[in-house]
Amino acid sequence: MITWTIHQLSKNYGKKTALFPLNLELRPGIYALLGPNGAGKSTMMNILAGVLKPTTGEILVNGRVRERKEYQSLIGYLPQKFGCYDSFSGLDMLYYFAALKGLPFNEKLGKRIHGLAGLFELEEDLNRRVREYSGGMRQRLGIIQAFLGNPHLIILDEPTAGLDPKQRIYFRTLLQKAGRKRIILLSTHILSDVQDLADSILILRQGRLMSEMPNNEDVEKVYMEFFNES
Repeated sequence: MITWTIHQLSKNYGKKTALFPLNLELRPGIYALLGPNGAGKSTMMNILAGVLKPTTGEILVNGRVRERKEYQSLIGYLPQKFGCYDSFSGLDMLYYFAALKGLPFNEKLGKRIHGLAGLFELEEDLNRRVREYSGGMRQRLGIIQAFLGNPHLIILDEPTAGLDPKQRIYFRTLLQKAGRKRIILLSTHILSDVQDLADSILILRQGRLMSEMPNNEDVEKVYMEFFNES
């Protein structure tokens, strides 16, 4: 079984602490990361994705620290602001991301790309320039690249932004299937997505992990009570 152990992970910007020492163990399943703006969610995800260097702490994959190149190959990441080269076609972008992950350019990769593109109704647009894509199409491209390869940990920051209802259903189906063997960390402000999808809820507030709980209650009610909102 895949296990990611987060030990005393923190992030400071000068005198400001964005993330206080965090200890957490992740196993296959879907984790929803909840908290208001400024809670430290993006900081936490960027550190886990290898984009930010932590001030303290370490991340163990199956009990040991991995070299950067190997670590990056085990991650799929969709940031909140997903960047593309506008002059590339959608297909070029996906092969570019595959190259960054060190994936071999073979028939299996091509089938995976076209299979995911078909699922998200993007296959007919793969040869169009990204500059011609709508915001929703870019978002679907971002989701597809996060699932390329065989990532152990998939990190998704506001992934359903710009998706229509049918595409959100496809996305949930993909996550439910992937979450059986992989760790998925999902941050979203759409609590209804979490209610039907997540196995566990992580609540972050002012840079501190306040709670980890199974998803067996009304998520919206728990969130509103936790943050004293009405």
